[in-house]
Amino acid sequence: MKQLAIAILCHWRSGSSLTAMILNACGMHTGNEATGWLEERDKNQCEHGVLNTVGNHLFHAGYDESYLSKVAPILDAYKVQGWPCFGVKFTHVLQEKCWRYLGPIFKACWPDAKYVICIRNPAEIIKNLAAQDITPDAIIESWMSTYDATKELIDEKGAIVIAYPDSFTNGHIQHVVKELGLTWTDKAEALFDPDMVDDTTGVPEDSKGFAEAVAMYEEFKKYAVIPEPPEVITTRITTPSRTFQLQDEERLKATMDEIAKITVDKLSPAYKRTDSVRTVRPSNPKKRRT
Repeated sequence: MKQLAIAILCHWRSGSSLTAMILNACGMHTGNEATGWLEERDKNQCEHGVLNTVGNHLFHAGYDESYLSKVAPILDAYKVQGWPCFGVKFTHVLQEKCWRYLGPIFKACWPDAKYVICIRNPAEIIKNLAAQDITPDAIIESWMSTYDATKELIDEKGAIVIAYPDSFTNGHIQHVVKELGLTWTDKAEALFDPDMVDDTTGVPEDSKGFAEAVAMYEEFKKYAVIPEPPEVITTRITTPSRTFQLQDEERLKATMDEIAKITVDKLSPAYKRTDSVRTVRPSNPKKRRT
């Protein structure tokens, strides 16, 4: 049975918990005791507590084999459960000091994983974390360090980008659910306010790298869109003199008549054209005498 593994990767306070809960409501299994998922502890944020602890340690304390060695067994445990779709939310992973170690593990354990990356305007992340002991400069530095991993996953893995909160108010999240092969539900609909907005006013814009951080957000936000519907099927017929673009049967018929005229004019006199019918009059050489 083909299994769909979904890796929900993000920076802090970027709507990843909401994304994970919505995908869970639409058919993505989040885990069980065998995969290290602890219902009472993890369900409110729809995250894997052990994995997030590993990422947090990598980000703040650096490489530690005793922490890192926990990741692969957890990811492998999901595959043996037999769920058609499963996924994890991982907060500290895209930052450079985390991805250098966690990226290879994800690619090895879940080689066909679908990546969902959650982003948010860094100005709003700063406001959201204002009550905590973390400076705007530190937040911006952390945010900027996710660039390489995010770009790599978009370019190489076709990662889906979700921009919080826009993706939840413009119908993009419903499109993402469909793209993943899941089914939108009333439970998912009830998880968010379709009118929610971010207020990015009042953020100290003189923080080091603030403008670059916002520009990076805008760059990746361009991927968080609903694709345009396919255009009307168009046939292009090229002749030595022109290209005809046809979008309906009437224009197709008219163009085919014109092509026939061009073609007949360029061929031998043995081909004749009437007003409505083109006939072929083959030459009639004399019968050779035997």
